[in-house]
Amino acid sequence: MVGVWDAHLERRPDLPAHPLLRIEEVEDECGVPPDLTSDVPDLAPYLTIGDQVVAVEATPNRHVFAGHPSALRQLLRIAGVETVADIGSNGPPLASLPFPENEGIPEREKFSHMFGRDSLFVSLFLKDLYPALLRSTVVKLAELQGLTYNPVSGEEPGGILHDNLDPTTPLAHKFAELFGWQFPMYTTVDATPLFIIGVTYYAQNVDGSLLNQEIVGRDGRRRTMRDALAASVSWLTNRLNRNHEGMLEYYPVTSLGMENHGWKDSFRAYVHKDGTFANHAGGIASVEVQGYAYDALLAAANTYDTLDQSAQAALLRVQAAMLRQYVLNEFWVNDLDGGYFALATDRGLDGQPRRLEVRSSNMGHLLNSRLLDGSEPDVVRKRQAVVATLFRPDMLATAGVRTLSNREKGFNPVSYHNGGVWPHDTAWIAVGLERHGFYGLSWELHRRVHHVIETTHSFPEVAQGGNGLEPRLSTRWVLVWNPSINRYTLDPLERTPQEIQAWVVAANYLAKCKWPLPANFSRKLPAMPHAATDPALREIEATILSGVPSVDAG
Repeated sequence: MVGVWDAHLERRPDLPAHPLLRIEEVEDECGVPPDLTSDVPDLAPYLTIGDQVVAVEATPNRHVFAGHPSALRQLLRIAGVETVADIGSNGPPLASLPFPENEGIPEREKFSHMFGRDSLFVSLFLKDLYPALLRSTVVKLAELQGLTYNPVSGEEPGGILHDNLDPTTPLAHKFAELFGWQFPMYTTVDATPLFIIGVTYYAQNVDGSLLNQEIVGRDGRRRTMRDALAASVSWLTNRLNRNHEGMLEYYPVTSLGMENHGWKDSFRAYVHKDGTFANHAGGIASVEVQGYAYDALLAAANTYDTLDQSAQAALLRVQAAMLRQYVLNEFWVNDLDGGYFALATDRGLDGQPRRLEVRSSNMGHLLNSRLLDGSEPDVVRKRQAVVATLFRPDMLATAGVRTLSNREKGFNPVSYHNGGVWPHDTAWIAVGLERHGFYGLSWELHRRVHHVIETTHSFPEVAQGGNGLEPRLSTRWVLVWNPSINRYTLDPLERTPQEIQAWVVAANYLAKCKWPLPANFSRKLPAMPHAATDPALREIEATILSGVPSVDAG
């Protein structure tokens, strides 16, 4: 059955069709939810025990770009400017945009505002091309930095926001009505370390005067960017210090809040090998977040050295070393293929960390972190094992790196974070491969991202992670209800992607500026080789790529 929304809801035109919904919104007049499970037989293998499909809605025909989608043109729209010279002059980039034909349709503009993590990813992708964009992003986030403790919004002193949705909008009212959420919302564990990385990069590599720039906080008081940096560093070190293992964990802030605070923030994103969901109540430490935290500690230490705060810098380096050693030792899972880093840890009833021993794209983010730098034999072995794992058939789809291996019980090829492919995720891994000299592998992933864009004529948030020869996007929403997992909230098992996702635009534009994609695109950065220049790495690349089916990226 398609169009269940019209059958069961009095649909308000001023509200998006697909915010998170509660079960009462799809029940009939007798309080009975529909059972549409038989209408989506293709999803039957991916249902969890107790899942009941209660809503299925096809997405109306999408507008697409004619010809080759222009990353630069969309970058200008996302940055809110008309010329390249003005990028960064109008504040941080938006998280996403609809096609121009869909502007003004609320359900297409749910994320057309600033998100902390998204804006930072975009700015970090483009930091060498448009440093002004990075500066405007970190300054705005510093102005909105957390000042007090608020368990409803997740605000903490020094914390960087997750979602800057205008609290007066219908969607904000919807979230407030259903879940009691407040905006700005700060339920993110990774925006703060990414903010530290962004501020320190700009101060050390572009213009040190950034730290002296005055800002006005949410309380109306004047501070400097140096104060904002110190507050975020305190947020990070306090979080690490109150964790027995020295990890950066997150916890739910309210009973109806977001369960996951990493970039994979859907409820089902964190699963164990047996398919059971992580224990959110005990605290979750996602592996890529530890990499961000490690980089932030080292970056802050380097900046503090220049500010004659050597004692504090030394403490940060000690904390970073302890975190790195814990990740290398405790997140590593040995297997017959050489091993991999676990997705995360949660905690059992005894309070002790338990690894989520599944292969995920999260470990690939460590390649773009200094955590896996170094020539120690154990680090080299683990780094190369991660690279090999990401390119195995269970992890690599036509569209790019799957968020979860198709060998895992929690896999679902059309899911948001359990098997779908996020182009920005793949591109971030590609940048990490480049850092370690695997230019041919990096080129291969960038080509796949480009292929998704050219094939779908969009810059999609997420593509399907099936075994098809061409990238595919989901064209429906499928919501399930499972009272044993989420008694009141409906969970999207499949959803349509945002049409023009900012970090996909940024990643593709960056790749075009390094490699000619397409061939006539003018490079704006030093040209990247198409293969590793180190003979030993080139041999590893050749072995890996010999088992990888090629894609026609145009």
